[in-house]
Amino acid sequence: MAARSYCAAHRRRKSSKRLQGCPVFRYNPSGSVVACEGARRMSQKDSFADDSMNQGTVATAPAQAPAKPDAKQLPPYRVLLHNDDENTIEEVVESILMLTPLRHADAVMKTFEAHETGVALLLVTHRERAELYVEQFRSRRLSVTIEPAD
Repeated sequence: MAARSYCAAHRRRKSSKRLQGCPVFRYNPSGSVVACEGARRMSQKDSFADDSMNQGTVATAPAQAPAKPDAKQLPPYRVLLHNDDENTIEEVVESILMLTPLRHADAVMKTFEAHETGVALLLVTHRERAELYVEQFRSRRLSVTIEPAD
């Protein structure tokens, strides 16, 4: 069961009401974040500002940085699985499932393709991730290479 999080006002309380507490924030239909009732009361009690400013305390969500319009897409690389005589088919399938986002049926299909033809295309990704896959598969004694996906 996931742990619930509470606002500072509810965390301070040591009574059973804490367990009935509210989520830290809730959202208005407009998309802005509104502090829970307990946080509002705490804010009114602890603040030295005048009472008219404390009623209906509203916190806004942090501004998202605009996406860069001219962001360059990373060039794709193929991750290729090579056949070997050292590993069983089950070991290869297990490694593919553990290290990649492929499903079981796809992992089995790629393993048999590599077994029959000598090489199989596992997936296409950017270079840094492809190099990570090579290292991870090599640590499991499997032969994997990368090449640009022109």
